[in-house]
Amino acid sequence: MDESASSLYGGGISLSLTADGRMRFWNQDSGFSVDSDTVLEEDKWYFVAGTFDGADNMIYVDGALDGVTAVGPQRGGEADDLRIGHSGIFGG
Repeated sequence: MDESASSLYGGGISLSLTADGRMRFWNQDSGFSVDSDTVLEEDKWYFVAGTFDGADNMIYVDGALDGVTAVGPQRGGEADDLRIGHSGIFGG
């Protein structure tokens, strides 16, 4: 995912895979992201979750905290539909 294209998505949050095999939890409204310390292996299942507690973006891999970025307070976004697997660039 190209982070410079955030205006195409209209804000929100995303989980994506980086080029070096780490998961990224990204808040598109603020531009802050956190990458996992874990490099994911091919052909292996993982449970990944990203959270924001009002001060930190956190990413969990298989239930364990795997990365933190302090971001401070952020503005609330507009309510919108939850989209899984949606891409504003490809229209899907």
